[in-house]
Amino acid sequence: MLCEGWTLDRPIEEQIRQSNEMVFTHDSVRLVYVSEPLAAFLGYAVEEMEGRLIVSFLSASAFVAMIQTISKNRVRSIVGKHDEFEPRPTRLKNKQGDDVVLQAMCSMDIPASAMSKAKMRLTVLEAVQD
Repeated sequence: MLCEGWTLDRPIEEQIRQSNEMVFTHDSVRLVYVSEPLAAFLGYAVEEMEGRLIVSFLSASAFVAMIQTISKNRVRSIVGKHDEFEPRPTRLKNKQGDDVVLQAMCSMDIPASAMSKAKMRLTVLEAVQD
């Protein structure tokens, strides 16, 4: 599902830095860009999160579930079913060690950048009640 309001006509990093949404990009292994609202929600500074392994914020099972959900949604997108995006709540721990639950509102592929030579994925999140 394409994320409404996000465009490839402007640098993604610039859009994330100016965003009021909880958003991040990753290259399937590491966090590349993280918005200030997401970092603050999790109790981190942006600089503490960018470049770190995704699994440092998720349990192994949550990471596997996240990859499975991303894969299913990519297949839906490839076959033209953009309106069938199915988010899945993901449990992770904030910096203080407390459980929080986030869910993707939308996700989209973006081209590689100077920060990541691989294609990246942009995801906009929302907090959900457990």
